[in-house]
Amino acid sequence: MRQQVRAFAAGNWGEPAGMVHLGEVAPSYRVPGRRDDGTVKGKKLIRRFFWNITRGVFGVIANIFALANGGGAGNVFSRSGTVSGAEGSQAVRFVDAARPAKSAWLVYAASYVAVIDSGSDVRDPKNIPPLIVLWHAGQPHIPRVMRGVATWADGSEFRYVPTPEEAQRAAQERRDRLHGP
Repeated sequence: MRQQVRAFAAGNWGEPAGMVHLGEVAPSYRVPGRRDDGTVKGKKLIRRFFWNITRGVFGVIANIFALANGGGAGNVFSRSGTVSGAEGSQAVRFVDAARPAKSAWLVYAASYVAVIDSGSDVRDPKNIPPLIVLWHAGQPHIPRVMRGVATWADGSEFRYVPTPEEAQRAAQERRDRLHGP
């Protein structure tokens, strides 16, 4: 899938790109007016109340089931990464656009940054969904992407946690771009 995403980005924006597979984008929000899960404070309170009860009951059941089946002491409520900035900041808009992705890729180069959804991580070679651009920005609105942090000029940032394999691959790609393969 990595090569398909790379070819798609090069075909659309005309240059090779660095990329990180983000998977599901579900960070904690550190944004005034937003809850930790990114929903807007003060909206849909009754629905939110019942959702929290339902989520709590099923979350406890899922955690117990995972623990009983050797899954370890995980937490289905945990979030990976953080987004911080003012409401409407560039990082918040970026993450809001990326959240619906089933399998997000952060693709970046000197002149652009994009989030591409490759669909489900489970692949049936006969039914590969088309790649979808969820968010794209060109100069001068691109963030600086380095070692798990995308930082925008307005001071907002998205901190993501790549898998160890992704972190190693991104570091190798960075070395290759700087020094050649």
